[in-house]
Amino acid sequence: MTPNRKKVYYSNLGLHTYMEDLIKHPPEGYEFIVNTNERTKGLVGRLRNNKLMRAVYKNFIKKTFNVFNIMKKMNYEESPEGIDLIFSTSTIVNEKKPWIVKILDLSPFALAGNDYDLFIKNRKKLESSLASPYCKKIIVHTNEAKKTMEKYFSREVLKKVIKINPAIPIKSKKINTNKKDVTFLFMGSINNPEEFLIKGGLETLETFKVLDEKYKNVKLIVKCRVPEEIKKKFTSKNISYIDGRLTVEELDKVYEQSDVLIMPGYCYFVMAYLEAFSHNMPIIALDTYGVAEFIADGKNGYIVKPSDKIPIQSERYPPNMKSKEFLKAIMDGDERVISDLAAKASKLIESPELLMKMKKECQKLMKEKYSFENKRAILKEIFDEALK
Repeated sequence: MTPNRKKVYYSNLGLHTYMEDLIKHPPEGYEFIVNTNERTKGLVGRLRNNKLMRAVYKNFIKKTFNVFNIMKKMNYEESPEGIDLIFSTSTIVNEKKPWIVKILDLSPFALAGNDYDLFIKNRKKLESSLASPYCKKIIVHTNEAKKTMEKYFSREVLKKVIKINPAIPIKSKKINTNKKDVTFLFMGSINNPEEFLIKGGLETLETFKVLDEKYKNVKLIVKCRVPEEIKKKFTSKNISYIDGRLTVEELDKVYEQSDVLIMPGYCYFVMAYLEAFSHNMPIIALDTYGVAEFIADGKNGYIVKPSDKIPIQSERYPPNMKSKEFLKAIMDGDERVISDLAAKASKLIESPELLMKMKKECQKLMKEKYSFENKRAILKEIFDEALK
């Protein structure tokens, strides 16, 4: 601990990748004290990654009990002595100390584990906690999330909501002008097979199949655990599958080899988007929850209208993305969507000048809109105000 610095307790069990840079480089005058209960974190991780336990939770525990308090205990451990401020990501704090919550995941439903039913059942509890004088600020990353807050919470809570652009340090400062191939990158999960579909993995492979047949200078890197039956269906010398964990340095190399992030998924994916922009990569995505706030169509990427078959108009969206109905609609596919995605990708393949222009726009965005130093300065103001 450094003398004279205010101590901020990062309360969540497990350090999200997005938080790592902020923990290492906190706002001026502050330092983070990170929850390091490795035993509990390991247990929670094993339970989440166990297929049988996930099925038991989904089909019995969740339907039988109100698991809100159990989830909170699994994600949170009370602060130690000497803490000035508590900082939480998507988890409610019930301590009599000043605290700030950042809704890191897609929407305010993250406050109840991205579970719509659990959110509705416990909305009054959430309202009470967020309205508490100890809750100083509620940080969101998109206007879409702010609108969702407005739908479910009181004015007393809403006056604490602030939108801050997400940010990470810039990873790449130079744009490679000597590449002959155009390499597309898809980023998914190595733990949860469902995320392959939710993040647009199937649409990506279908789109690349079209591109691979049309062009000689295209490649695709798939950083994700892909179901074996799908992997067997999409085989090509121009597709590289990476399904293991990578170090930060190895992941940076993957980004450096790539030119375009293609993630036609069903919401925005903050870390993948920021990493892409940080490596001067435009993004091709679907026009779903929050995406248009990151991608200006034709400027730093392309946005495609999603399939009408996908139930994104449901009040349960985006938590319903893991429902059988949603996943079936993805698996059923939509030729129009694939055609539109391939058409947008073709523009970047056929016009190196356009691709270069978009890369420069991404570089500009990281400096102006997603500046890590700006985020640190804004958080300092928020922390200072919370401790007055």
